[in-house]
Amino acid sequence: MELGQDSVQGTDYAYTINGWLKGINMPSLNPDHDPGGDGAATGPNTGFARDAFGMILGYHEQDFVKSGSVYDSSHSTTSSWHVPNPTFLYNGNISSWAWNSRRATGATDTAMASVYHYDLLNRIRTDSTRLRGATAWSAVGSHWQSSYTYDGNGNIQTLYRANATGSQMDNLTYTYTTGTNKLINIADYQGASTGADIGDQDGNNYAYDATGNMTQDTAAGIEAGGIVW
Repeated sequence: MELGQDSVQGTDYAYTINGWLKGINMPSLNPDHDPGGDGAATGPNTGFARDAFGMILGYHEQDFVKSGSVYDSSHSTTSSWHVPNPTFLYNGNISSWAWNSRRATGATDTAMASVYHYDLLNRIRTDSTRLRGATAWSAVGSHWQSSYTYDGNGNIQTLYRANATGSQMDNLTYTYTTGTNKLINIADYQGASTGADIGDQDGNNYAYDATGNMTQDTAAGIEAGGIVW
C-alpha cells in the first residue's frame, strides 16, 4: 500500500493462510529485507522512503510457510528476527510480537518484542519482553513485564506491571459487587509511580443503573447520575 502522493511510505502487509496478520513491513527496517523493497538501492520501489515501522506477529513455528519470503521463519537472512517462544498457539492467539521504528533522524531504535502466555481459557497471563541484539533476541528479566489473574467469572482480578528498569509500576486489584460482574473500584498498592499513573480509587468509585450501565466514576470527576443512558 502506498502512502501519500509523493511515495512517502510503502506499507506491506502479510497474512497467514488462516487470515491472521503476520507482519507489516519488517522490524529490521532494512530495505533489503522489506517485502516491497521500499528504499532499496535497486528494484521498482527505490523512490520510496525507507520504512519507518515494521513488525512481525508469531503464532506457532509454521504459521507462515512460503519459500523465499522474509516472513518464513526458515528464511536464511531474516530467520533470527522471529522471536523464539516455547509456547506455540494454533487458535489465533498471538504468542509473540516483534517491532521496531525509525527516529526522525533516520536512525533505528532498538527492536523490542513481547512474548505472551495464556491460560487454558485463552486469557492472557503473562507478558515478558525481549530486546534485539546484533544477531539475536535476549530476555531482559522483569523489565516491562506484566502478569494477570482472573476470578471465576473471567473478570480481571489483579494486574502487575513493571517499568523499564524492572521496578514495580502497578500492583492493581479489581473489586466487584458480590455475585455480579460490576466493577466497584481499582486499588493500586504500588501507589503513583509516574505523573499519569492510576491511583487508588474510593471504595465505591463506580455505580450502575438497574440494567447495568455505568452512571458514576468518581475518580474521573463523574458523580452519581453523571452518566445518563
